[in-house]
Amino acid sequence: MTERSGGRGPGRIAALAFTTGTSVLLLSGVVVAVAAASNGPAGTEPAPTVSAGGPSMNASQAPAPSTPAVTPVVEPPLGTVSQVRARQRTPRPLDPYTPPASELELLAKGRDLATVGCMRSLGFTGWTNGSLATSTSSFKEADPLEYVEPSEAAAGYQGMKARPAPRGQAAAGKRSADTTAALLGTGARLENGKAVPKGGCLSEGDKKVRSLAAAGDVVELPADSRLLATDAKFSALRDSRMKQAFGKWSACMAESGLRYGTPFDAGNDSRWNRREASTAAGAEERKVAAADATCRQRVNLQGTYEALVVAYQKATVERLRQPLIESGKIFDTWLANAKRTIAAE
Repeated sequence: MTERSGGRGPGRIAALAFTTGTSVLLLSGVVVAVAAASNGPAGTEPAPTVSAGGPSMNASQAPAPSTPAVTPVVEPPLGTVSQVRARQRTPRPLDPYTPPASELELLAKGRDLATVGCMRSLGFTGWTNGSLATSTSSFKEADPLEYVEPSEAAAGYQGMKARPAPRGQAAAGKRSADTTAALLGTGARLENGKAVPKGGCLSEGDKKVRSLAAAGDVVELPADSRLLATDAKFSALRDSRMKQAFGKWSACMAESGLRYGTPFDAGNDSRWNRREASTAAGAEERKVAAADATCRQRVNLQGTYEALVVAYQKATVERLRQPLIESGKIFDTWLANAKRTIAAE
């Protein structure tokens, strides 16, 4: 894969508009949690950590992210700050290096099928692709700060939505020790006498896709554009110019008698941050949400955020262009491996 053009990358990383933490599915399929304090830009620096929610790995097997940390000491120059008055997304410098969600889904499917083949070869003939806890929601992308339409905000903040269990979660809870040994490599040999490959079938499935040669070792990316893009988003929230914009937003809210430091504080107010989506918002929540959206638009909060994300991504690309290009080539090989595995089924 050379530099990609057109499109906006992998889709939308799952996150709510009023949170400051998110989980990111890396190009490798590893899920990392990127979290900041609830007060947004004044919070601690986001810390990527490996999570157990990957499409075909558990936390103990997931390799540590190899992407270089990108939190520039010097704030990058800010380009044009456009007025944002609708839901839109500015094209970003990392977009050409980021595969679309459809390719990430193919990668996950290929690896899952390779894992299934391994399990069947060990005697688990009823093992299917649905036995793995893969969730396609992991491929979605969102920004921690998103535009909110004032007319819609009058209904209140987004309530908490019930999350469906990932495919295979129930089955996973009933796995026998023999099954676990085969899948995760926790045992060297099964009851039927068959030897378990090192790392189990999850590792075998991973090697089948994320290697550069047949039966080769897993190859890591020099730079993962999805993690780098997420780092840029949180760097933007911590930027002094973003903090100034939040200050203007806070002053605007104060005009209505509302005391909040950032929109994250308003959306996460304990009076409604646990409200379920099926329950209508109360009068105070509707008042705060409407004022929040109006003040965002008045101070062009989204415009500042978008410009900063672009600035941080531009600095990232300038520093890591060659590793990003090399990562694209590696990803293309992974994708070809996945397609061959899928075609063989």
